[in-house]
Amino acid sequence: MRTHTQQTQKNILIATILAFFLLVAIILVLWLFDLRKTATIDILIAPRSANIDIGGKTFQNGTHKIKPGTYEVSITKDGFTPHQATITLESGETANLYTYLLPPDGSYQWYLDNSEDAMILNSIGGHEADITSQAFMNSDPVFRITPFTDPLNNFRINAKQQDNTVSLLIFLNTCSDFSTNLYRTQALRWLEEQGINTADYRIEYSNLCS
Repeated sequence: MRTHTQQTQKNILIATILAFFLLVAIILVLWLFDLRKTATIDILIAPRSANIDIGGKTFQNGTHKIKPGTYEVSITKDGFTPHQATITLESGETANLYTYLLPPDGSYQWYLDNSEDAMILNSIGGHEADITSQAFMNSDPVFRITPFTDPLNNFRINAKQQDNTVSLLIFLNTCSDFSTNLYRTQALRWLEEQGINTADYRIEYSNLCS
């Protein structure tokens, strides 16, 4: 009887040890697999109930770690025009997937009738505006340092872009010809100190008298 009990306890111990090592192995495999997910994708889709398929896997709104690579994206919902896209993610890169679906007639009425999804739609618009603004800021270094006002040297500098031309708008806080020349020189010197080659821009001057 004792021998049978000891054998049973031994079998239980062996089974417990094997189960423990199997669990450790599974955790290790999952951990190693997760290490390969070195890219990040931030997803914001309206309607929130849309089906989001990326590379054959289903995702939801939020931030997700994913393996680098090229993926086919399919966003669908009954009664809405589907969205298809291809995205490529590099290691260490964060990609934004912000978009929304509309009914075939292109109407926004559905969102007007669904306030929570309308809020998501507004957030998507805000994110798109931020991305556009950032791209605009990155298009020329002068946008990173303007607008700028120097109250001591009496000048103000703004920049604007029209078509493919960037212009510098320099306002000089004076009417005096002597001061105008002085403040203009100081404004140009400041721009050059910021690494801006003023010869690359069209410069428009104005002062208190213009």
